[in-house]
Amino acid sequence: MSILRFRALDSIRGIAATIVALVHLTASGFFYDIPVIRNGGLSVPLFFVLSGFVMSASYGTRLRGREDLRTFFIRRFGRVYPIHFVMLTALLVLEILKLVMVKNGIESGQSPFSGSNSVSSLVAGYLLLQSIIPFGDYTWNGPSWSLSVEFYTYAIFAAVVFLGATRFKLATCLLWLSSGILLVWLEVSGTHVHMTSGRGLLLCIFGFMSGVLLHSLFMKYHEILSAFSTLLEFAAFLLALSIFWFDPLGDVGTILAFSVVIFIFAGDRGKVSALLHTFPLQFLGQISLSIYLTHFVILSVLNGAIRAAQSAFKVPLMTNVNMINFGPSGSMDALALVYLAVVIAVSTCTFILIEEPFRLYFNSISKRLPARYSLSAGIAEIRRLHAESRPFASSFAPTDRQRTQSINNDA
Repeated sequence: MSILRFRALDSIRGIAATIVALVHLTASGFFYDIPVIRNGGLSVPLFFVLSGFVMSASYGTRLRGREDLRTFFIRRFGRVYPIHFVMLTALLVLEILKLVMVKNGIESGQSPFSGSNSVSSLVAGYLLLQSIIPFGDYTWNGPSWSLSVEFYTYAIFAAVVFLGATRFKLATCLLWLSSGILLVWLEVSGTHVHMTSGRGLLLCIFGFMSGVLLHSLFMKYHEILSAFSTLLEFAAFLLALSIFWFDPLGDVGTILAFSVVIFIFAGDRGKVSALLHTFPLQFLGQISLSIYLTHFVILSVLNGAIRAAQSAFKVPLMTNVNMINFGPSGSMDALALVYLAVVIAVSTCTFILIEEPFRLYFNSISKRLPARYSLSAGIAEIRRLHAESRPFASSFAPTDRQRTQSINNDA
């Protein structure tokens, strides 16, 4: 059974992941003060809606028996867990190195294996429970909190799909409505609940179910996009930009607005989509999960090196609020560009060495086929992506309709 590949949405996911990578770099330069970067955390609810949309497109009619559920969970595990496991283990190694450094008189921002990097939160991280168990803060690989709530939201999604078509729609609407009401109540009442203490799970369920419902609407009404696709895409771009620039909406409003953006770009026919079909942006979309999970490890290495240099040479390189500031604004922007280049380079390696081979490995297990790890799989996927991407020079030529693919990038 072939499904549509939403190429513009792939690129949007890559751009959003890149913004998340930049928001966590606290280097006192021009980039740091750009509102789109400072509000980069809004990428996460965007991811939730995208996931719900893509999962509905990929599995909305395919989870009908126990064997289907088995296949679904094996594939989802193989998609997200190997890269998460490797990055969490890398942070564990860095924490051990920090312990050695502290014992040798080199300062550390936080005592080793304490606070957000406690042993208990490490165990929870390996079980993807770091945002299910209420630790009250982001732990270890901070961005992975969303992976935790999303993984268990997959289980909720599979359960409601398994109920059958009629009950699926009813259960989806009830989950969407109840989680939305709770989020609105939290905002109106002024009740502060940390993302890792329940609010994140509510946000994920509401965003994911928004994506599921959105896909149903898209399948019924996507033809209305064809006549004014470029105009609608430009309006959707401005809407997304205004959300990231001003952050004017609460959790529910932001997800609903992103749903409009995704609905329009899922049509994949306008000139803006044509730009999103170019290889650099498609490539970012392909390695977006690696960008999202590796950048925090790279930041840990960078911040640790700066603190070590500050301690060794007695020169102030970071402020007491952990802001990197050892030169003029331009030099901090140069640092941001180098950091981003390193993140993309490392993410390319982790995609080739970890993500794609293990995704295919677990996919083969789900089909009860002999499983084999292949380093060439990631390279082959990038070459395929390059061959199918639209050259930048032809981005403003008339666009074709979506072509069917055997699998979506996030499936």
